Amino acid sequence: MRFTSGTRLWAHVEAVVGRRLTTERRARIDPDNEFGLPADYDASDYEKLLGLVRAFLIVDQPGRPERLRARARERVAREAELVRDLVEGQRAAIWGAPTPPFRDAAVAAQWIESQQDPPTTRVTLSVDLPGNLAIDLDALAALHRWLRRQLKSPHARESFAGFLEHAQGLHTVSIAPSGILPFLPPTAATSDSFGVMRVDVSAGSILARVLTAAEEIAAQTTWELVATVHHLLTGGLMAGAIRTEYTRTATSSGVFRNSLTLEVADPLRVDQDAVREAFVAGRKRLPGTPKRARLQPSTREDLKQFVDEHPGTWRSRRQTWNRDHPDALFPSDDAMRKAYSRNRGGSDN
Repeated sequence: MRFTSGTRLWAHVEAVVGRRLTTERRARIDPDNEFGLPADYDASDYEKLLGLVRAFLIVDQPGRPERLRARARERVAREAELVRDLVEGQRAAIWGAPTPPFRDAAVAAQWIESQQDPPTTRVTLSVDLPGNLAIDLDALAALHRWLRRQLKSPHARESFAGFLEHAQGLHTVSIAPSGILPFLPPTAATSDSFGVMRVDVSAGSILARVLTAAEEIAAQTTWELVATVHHLLTGGLMAGAIRTEYTRTATSSGVFRNSLTLEVADPLRVDQDAVREAFVAGRKRLPGTPKRARLQPSTREDLKQFVDEHPGTWRSRRQTWNRDHPDALFPSDDAMRKAYSRNRGGSDN
């Protein structure tokens, strides 16, 4: 085995290890440029360089957490491009411009803390008032008189439920509790380890609008809510430390089973609340487990006729049926056989 140049030697070694090495990596492997000179290289040179490359790749190989974070960053960047119009529209609605309102997490955190108010609860009453009220102050005065009359009722002192039941002219009561907005702390940009800060937001406040906008964006992506808030405020991309995977399998009886897996790529950046939030959010996104479809009478007749006219295995029948009937799919051969058996009123082999 002979090579007429260092270029050919490197190319052969790279083909063997399955990796193309950059000039910078070649220099780290061969700092003295021993294998870069115009020379005639033999088998011993090849074995030596191959050993150096393999040893380098073992040390240089990125760890699993690093690979997970790299894939997460790529996924986040792709999703950011897909929801760009949505994000810019939300910014314009809140701040009047589509550009990020803050330059980094530190400034955004300071703004959030400056906007925080004591948490409140908004209660909305729908009541009957006189129809000839002229101005808002008249309506407010009438509402005040109505409340005074209702609260004098003995039922008002017994329970809230009694008040709702006996109050004259009351139609509905809706209660909007305050929400919780997660955000990155001011030290997030300079620290390798950080938690997630949270503030209570009052209904109707600007922070409540930010929370609602972030939730709408999160619904269109796989991002954690704190990452969505960060992107909305600063334009920054936060590769979530928690990766969520969904799987769906069908059993032989035709029942679907969903499973949710959380994979933590960077434990230092995850606290207990973040894991809990990721689990709750992931569970909400799991597709609903479909129940066994009830075939319409016309479809039942079609199924009976189809099976009678298609001899062969249940697998071949199901594949053909599912291809031609996308609105009445069978998840398994057994599910199709049982449906046919039920429609015939007996058993079928």
